[in-house]
Amino acid sequence: MHRIPLAWLFVVLIVAPSGSAFAQTPDRMLVIPFENSRSEPRYQWLSEASAVLMTDGLRERGAGAITRGERVSAFEQLHLPVAASLSRATAIKVGQLLGAGEVVVGSFTVEGEELTVTAHTIRVDVGRVQPQASERGQLTDLFEIFDRLARSLTRDAPKTAAAASPSPPLDAFESFIKGLLAENPATKAAFLEAAVREQTNFDRARLALWEVRRDQGDHETALATVRAVLPASPLSRRARFASGVSLLELKRFDDAFDTFKRLLDENSKGSPASNAAVLNNLGVVQIRRGATTETGTATYYLTKAADADPDPDYLFNLGYAYVAGGNHQGALYWLREALRRDPTDADAHFVLAAALQATGGSVEAARERDLARQLSSRYEELDTLVVQKCRSPRGWNASRWISRLHGRCGPIRSLSTRLSVNSAIWRSFTSSGAADTMKRNRTARPWRICGARCIFRRTKRRLIC
Repeated sequence: MHRIPLAWLFVVLIVAPSGSAFAQTPDRMLVIPFENSRSEPRYQWLSEASAVLMTDGLRERGAGAITRGERVSAFEQLHLPVAASLSRATAIKVGQLLGAGEVVVGSFTVEGEELTVTAHTIRVDVGRVQPQASERGQLTDLFEIFDRLARSLTRDAPKTAAAASPSPPLDAFESFIKGLLAENPATKAAFLEAAVREQTNFDRARLALWEVRRDQGDHETALATVRAVLPASPLSRRARFASGVSLLELKRFDDAFDTFKRLLDENSKGSPASNAAVLNNLGVVQIRRGATTETGTATYYLTKAADADPDPDYLFNLGYAYVAGGNHQGALYWLREALRRDPTDADAHFVLAAALQATGGSVEAARERDLARQLSSRYEELDTLVVQKCRSPRGWNASRWISRLHGRCGPIRSLSTRLSVNSAIWRSFTSSGAADTMKRNRTARPWRICGARCIFRRTKRRLIC
C-alpha cells in the first residue's frame, strides 16, 4: 500500500485554510485507514472497513474517536486520498490539524480465510508510539476481531454505549464499504442498494444511499429510502432528520417544518449544541416559506442555533435572514462574525457587500464584492448583473437584489452540507459522505441548509445536517 509522505503534506498545509486546524483535545482519537500489508486488491476494501469498525469500537467504549465524516472531510480539505494509508509523520500532522490527542494506525493481512490485524496508538503531542495490539480470527468474524482490538487499545474499557445498529452480514458490509469508497454516483448507489437488499434493516447503508440520491437531486427516492427506517432503529432520529431535508428540497415546507419541530421538541432536554442543526434548518424553512406569529421567525431559530454552536454556516444564515428582512445593521454584525471564523467564505463576502451598500458603505461594499470575485469566479457574473440590472437611481434594495440574484438556487445553508469538524451537530446527525453534500451546497446556494450536505460539519460541508 502506497503511503502519503509528510513532505507532500507540507505543500498542502501551505495552501490549506487557516481555519482548518483545531485545538488539541486529549480524548479525541483519529483512526487512519489500515495498511493492506500485502496490497491484495480484493481485500483493499478492508482498509477503509478497519477505520470504520475501529472508530465504532472506540466510540462505544467512550473514546472520543473522530467520525468517518469528519475524517473524510479533513482528508478532502487537505487533498489527501480518502482511503490513504499515511506515513507516521503525516498521520501525526493530520491528527494535530484535527485536534486529536492520539492517532490510531494499523495494518492487516489475509491468509486464506484468516485475518490478522495489528494496531497501535501514537501520542500526537510527543510522537510516542504506544504498545501494539494484535488480533486474529476468521474473516467471517470481522466484527468480533475489531471489537477485541478496540477493547485492547482502550485498556479493556467496558462499552458505555450501544452499537449504532446490529452487525450486518459480511457481504452486506463489504458492499456498504465499497459504496462509501466508490467515486461514481451510479456505482455508489449500486453497492449501497446491494447492501440494503442483503440486509433490509441495514439502516447505516440506507442513510448512505439517501446521501447519494440527495446528491443526484432525486429527492423523492431519497425520501422514500430513509422513511423505510423503522422508529425503533438506533438511527431513527438521523433518518427523520434526513427526511426533513428531503422534504425541504421538495418544497414541502410545512411537512419539513413539522419534522424538524418534532425532533426539536423530542430533544428539549438535550444540550443546546445537539439541537443546533435542527434549529438551523427550522430557520431555513422559515426563510423559504415565510414566518408567522405562531411558527416563529427565521431569525429566532437561527439566533438560537448560532448561540448553541457558532458555526460559520449558522452565522451566515442568520446574517442572510437579517438582510432578507431589511435589518442591515443586524446582518453586518453576523456576517462579519461568519467571516471572522471563515475569511474564505465568498458567499458571506458577497452578501455583506449588499448589506454595506444598503447602509451607505459603498467603498467597503466594493471591497467585499471584489473579495467575493477573487474567492469564487461565479461572482464575476453576478457582479455584472448587479451593475446592469439591480441598481436604481433611488437606491439599492438589498433584500430584493439578493433575491433576484439567487432566485435560481436559493440562499440558505442547511445542516446537511457543511459543519465544522468539531461540531456536535456533525457528530449527532452526520453520516458518511455528508461532507461532499455540504461542499456542493456551499457552492450552489447562498444559503445553507443542514442535511443537504450539512449533515457533515465544518469539514468542508456546509450543510445543516
